[in-house]
Amino acid sequence: MDGNWYEAMIDLLEEGRNRLKQVKLKEKSLVLFLGASGVGKSTCLNYICGCKMIKETDPETGMTYITAEDPVTEIGEGIYSQTFCPDICDVNEETFSLCDCPGFFDNRGTEYMLAGAVLLRETVNAAGNVKGFVVILDYFSLLDSRHVLLGQTARNLREMLGNYWQKQGNILFLINKIPENLAADITDEKIRMMLLKLKEELGENGYDSEAIGSLQYLLEAMLKEGAVTICDPLDKRPERLLEKIRVLTETWEKEIGIGLSDQCRIEIQAVMNTIREQAEQQILAFKKTMTKQMREILRTAAEEEMERFQKNWMTLLRQIASCKESEDITEFLKSVSFGDIGRKQQILSEIKVLGELGVYCSGFPADDISVNVRTAMESALQTELDELEKLQTQYEEQKKEEVRLQNPPYRQQRLMENCHIEAEKDGKNDGYTGKVYETQVCIHHFFQSVNGKISGNCHHKKR
Repeated sequence: MDGNWYEAMIDLLEEGRNRLKQVKLKEKSLVLFLGASGVGKSTCLNYICGCKMIKETDPETGMTYITAEDPVTEIGEGIYSQTFCPDICDVNEETFSLCDCPGFFDNRGTEYMLAGAVLLRETVNAAGNVKGFVVILDYFSLLDSRHVLLGQTARNLREMLGNYWQKQGNILFLINKIPENLAADITDEKIRMMLLKLKEELGENGYDSEAIGSLQYLLEAMLKEGAVTICDPLDKRPERLLEKIRVLTETWEKEIGIGLSDQCRIEIQAVMNTIREQAEQQILAFKKTMTKQMREILRTAAEEEMERFQKNWMTLLRQIASCKESEDITEFLKSVSFGDIGRKQQILSEIKVLGELGVYCSGFPADDISVNVRTAMESALQTELDELEKLQTQYEEQKKEEVRLQNPPYRQQRLMENCHIEAEKDGKNDGYTGKVYETQVCIHHFFQSVNGKISGNCHHKKR
């Protein structure tokens, strides 16, 4: 695993957990604010909490943006995401608290996306209950003919909340960032008409894919009566939205999954593949030691030792097969590794972290890391065992052949099968010099194997 990536994620988790320790989560009924990075979750939350909202213009770019005076949660500026740790904000005289959640598709890197996902899951588990969700959508995402941001948001909501359409009483959709020149004309009813048109377009085009299916599911949820409304942080009417949040039903079972970008999933899979390879490498020295022991046993023809060795090897395979969790894998590697101690500890730490992520996050791509590592080790050891069994067969056959070669007729037969002799005229004494050429084995070494002797000038070379 890349050191910077890994260390950064650990640091973010530690920082976030320290923040959350300062909040009495068990006493909180949370309303989670969800949405893609940059859609205005923090802005809407400050507005609903009663902060004074101010419109400002960047003198260099001419772009306008909204800030809060004395914000209850920090509002990001520029192109980068702001929130990575859930920020709990109490609302005056309300029985619930608002939770500013990390944005979907955090653009600061995989470490921020993963840390945010873990911290959100831990926050939900520690809270007294979850009252509901407020999903923030950018007005322009409804106009995009390719439905990129809306489609990604739809997929993440399915991964995080499951069949949320069936629990509509828990979810409120807010449409944010309506242009100032259109604000007077855009109403909740017009937003509903836009959603109906989009739904019809998707149906007419006959799209059939998982992405389109998630988008259609989102539209069905938004089209339920009272499910969607406009959020204008400058209209000075936060009470209107507070009333809609108050009526959300507290029936959510505190189950929440994790939504990750495709790039994040690719990076995690690459890490998993690397850990598999490294875990296998960690037992290479162990395999070599075992192989050396077996060769020595074969050489000495100690049958009892061979039987005990094979039993130990099979026991080892059973131990690997019994490893179910990341803790089992790490304990096993500790017991059999002979490699570099520092590198081994690094690999064990990485397996532990990915195992924890799998526990924290339902559907997390690394939730089968223990299975992957176990499979890699099983394969490596089973392959080695197969090779050693072949080696044992070869040794046994060699010993049988050595016994057979003690018989002169058989030895002569084998000699003729493996060599051929050509005669060449010797001009000095009109005799012949026999030159023996090897076809399969060297005759000199062949006779050596049975303590044979070759007299005279015997030449041998490869044909």
